Amino acid sequence: MTVLDAGDDLLGNNRSMIEEALFNSGRPLIVIPKTGGNPAPKRIAVAWDGSARSARAVGDALPLLAAAQSVSVVVIGGEKDLSRVAPASGLIGYLEHHGVKSDLVALEAVGGDVAETLRRHVLDSAVELVVMGAFVHSRFRQAVLGGTTRSLLENSPVPLFLAY
Repeated sequence: MTVLDAGDDLLGNNRSMIEEALFNSGRPLIVIPKTGGNPAPKRIAVAWDGSARSARAVGDALPLLAAAQSVSVVVIGGEKDLSRVAPASGLIGYLEHHGVKSDLVALEAVGGDVAETLRRHVLDSAVELVVMGAFVHSRFRQAVLGGTTRSLLENSPVPLFLAY
């Protein structure tokens, strides 16, 4: 696992380092926002969209999830069709099998903005770490249109545990 400081230069060198670590290391990445973060998070949110990258992030973060006091599986509807992906109930069963008690949190994207909805949940629930798959859409689409990963990298209130 790699830990990187998001810093203030996410459109320049820091973004390049983050992307290089994500795309080429084959390992998960924790990005610490400029506001800092708890090195031993007790309240963790898993941003679940049923993708293979989300599943990989959960598998990679399992030791952190097992040590947490609370884990919420957050599913945000309203941006894309989630009916054909791995359901959150399966993830909750998987986590339980590994000794991790978790709760399902189903939200609707505020104004279609998944990142903002997740940010609000994190702040309202005092979450200390978000676990998520990174850049689920194509890199081109992310670069041109933005996306949840990019938005959270630019403005996250807590550290992000990312897997690609």
